[in-house]
Amino acid sequence: HSVIDQSATPSALADGYGAYDEYLAPNGDRYTYQTGTNMLTGYSVHRVAGSSSPTLTQDQAIQAMSAYLEQFLGADHPYVFSKVEQDNGGSWYGVYRYLLDGQPTDDMAIIAIDSTGQLESFSTHRRGRYEKYQGISIDIQPLESQAIAQRDAYGWQEYDLLQAHITKNDAGQLVWSHQYWHWNTDTPWLVDQTYIQIPIQ
Repeated sequence: HSVIDQSATPSALADGYGAYDEYLAPNGDRYTYQTGTNMLTGYSVHRVAGSSSPTLTQDQAIQAMSAYLEQFLGADHPYVFSKVEQDNGGSWYGVYRYLLDGQPTDDMAIIAIDSTGQLESFSTHRRGRYEKYQGISIDIQPLESQAIAQRDAYGWQEYDLLQAHITKNDAGQLVWSHQYWHWNTDTPWLVDQTYIQIPIQ
């Protein structure tokens, strides 16, 4: 492969995640690796658009995407299926999360396939970021209580706390993140996001 774009600026995060090298194969497929490593973080297929065929069922799509994930990362990969969506063109998108003490993190893998089940792309975000924390114990209840107390202190009792997950702050500390969403008729909008430091047990 030939290098077509190499990130020269590492992430501002303390652990340096966010910088990637991208490679272009002769057939037009693209590969991305975490900068300075051989860790594959993404792959996209170069394909000329053709006619579509009947859309897969959701179960068939999940089965196909899970099989592709195993091809890239092996049958013993650590990701757990999280959700699936389908766009208007019939393509399916599957999200797989890395769990820490049973809780979702922002280390995730995403598989996209077309309506026939052919691979469109594979990508990971913050792959391997939390492996060194495996085995720790996280008590979610006080973190949830603190998030609710913060919301109520703002006078946002009618806002929903959604998309809770483990991430890291700019100092590299583990934090429990929530998003505050407000529903205006049928349209939700993001109000704010909160980060509560997780005590390491």
